[in-house]
Amino acid sequence: MASIRKIALGTVAAAAVGAGLYFGWGAFKESREASRAADIQEANDKEVTSGIATKLLWGDTHLHTSNSIDAFGFGVKIGPEDALRFARGEEVKSTMGLQAKLDRPLDFLVIADHSGGLGATQRALRCAAHHDQGSRRCCAGTT
Repeated sequence: MASIRKIALGTVAAAAVGAGLYFGWGAFKESREASRAADIQEANDKEVTSGIATKLLWGDTHLHTSNSIDAFGFGVKIGPEDALRFARGEEVKSTMGLQAKLDRPLDFLVIADHSGGLGATQRALRCAAHHDQGSRRCCAGTT
C-alpha cells in the first residue's frame, strides 16, 4: 500500500510540476512576445513620426465619386477631379447644383472608387443620351 501511495504522490507531483512548467512557460512566452511586439511598435512609431504623433489631421478616408456604380446610382455627380478640388478648399458645384466650399481644406482625401465597372454607368447613360438625340455612333470608350 505504501508503494502505491508513493507512486500516486509521485505522479501527482510530476503532473503538478509539469503543469506549472507548461502554464508558467506559456505566460512567460506570452509576456516576452508582448514585450517584443511593443518594442517593434515603438521602433516603427519612431521611424514614422520621430516620436509620439502630436499633429491632428482632418480628412476623409473613404469617398466614392460618380465613377463608382453605387454612388452614381444614388445620384452623385461629383467626379474625382472635383472631389480633389473640393478637398483642397476650392469651390465646386455640388450634386444638388449648389456651390460648395470647405471653410478649411482637408489634410488628406482617399478616393475609394470601385474598380469594377469604373465609370461604366456614366458612359452608358451618356451613350443612351447621344442615341436619343439621333446620334448613331457609340460613345463607348469616350469620356
